[in-house]
Amino acid sequence: MTEHADDPQMVPRSLSPGQRSEVWIAGVGGPAELVYFADVVLLEAPNWSPDGRGLLLHGDGLLWRLGLRSERIRPVLTDISPNIVYCGGVGNGHAAKLVQNAVAACNRAITLECVAAACKSGLTLDKMPEVVNRSAGWNGGAERIIPALRTSSPTTDFQMGLMVKDLRLAMDLGNQVRAPMMIANAVRGLFQICANEKGPAQNLDEIARLIEQQGGLTFADYAS
Repeated sequence: MTEHADDPQMVPRSLSPGQRSEVWIAGVGGPAELVYFADVVLLEAPNWSPDGRGLLLHGDGLLWRLGLRSERIRPVLTDISPNIVYCGGVGNGHAAKLVQNAVAACNRAITLECVAAACKSGLTLDKMPEVVNRSAGWNGGAERIIPALRTSSPTTDFQMGLMVKDLRLAMDLGNQVRAPMMIANAVRGLFQICANEKGPAQNLDEIARLIEQQGGLTFADYAS
C-alpha cells in the first residue's frame, strides 16, 4: 500500500499501546472461540475465504489469510445447517441455494396441483402416498406434503416472500447463463400470486390454500 501523508484517511488504522487484535469465531447459540490474536497489527473486516477453509482480514493496508482447521469451522457451519457441501468457487454456494429452492418450489406446486386433481377424481389422501411415493412420481415434497394435507398440518416455516425472492433470483441466474427456466418461472408466478393474496409473511403452506381456492375443494375433506 502507498501511504499518503497528506491524507490521514488513507493511513491504515493501527493498535494503540497495550491493545491487541483478537479473531473469534462463533456459531448461532454456540460458544465463541478465540482463534488468533496479534499485538503488532490491527486486523479487521473478516470474511470467509472462497474455499471456506479460512478467513481473510484487512490489516496495515494488506490482505491477511488466516487458515483454520476444518474441525474449527465445521461447528460454525453446522449451527447454520446440518447439510454442508463444498460447492467450489465464490458464488457457487449461492447458485446451489437458488437451484435447490427452485426445485423444492416446483415439487411443491406440482404435487399440490396433481393431488387436487386426484381428490376431485375420487381418490383419497390416505391412499395417495402408496401410489405416488412407491413409483416414479416420488419426490421429497410429496412424501412430506400429502400426509400433512389430511390434517392441514404445517410442513415448513419458510416465508412465502422469501421463496418469491429466491425464485426471482433463480430466474435472473438462468437469464445470465442462458438456461431455460420456463417451468420455474410459471411456479414463480404462482407463488407471487399467493404472496399477493395471503401476504409475504405467510409460510409456504399457503400455496395449498391457494390450490384449494382455485380448485373448489378442501384437502382435509379427502383424508380417507
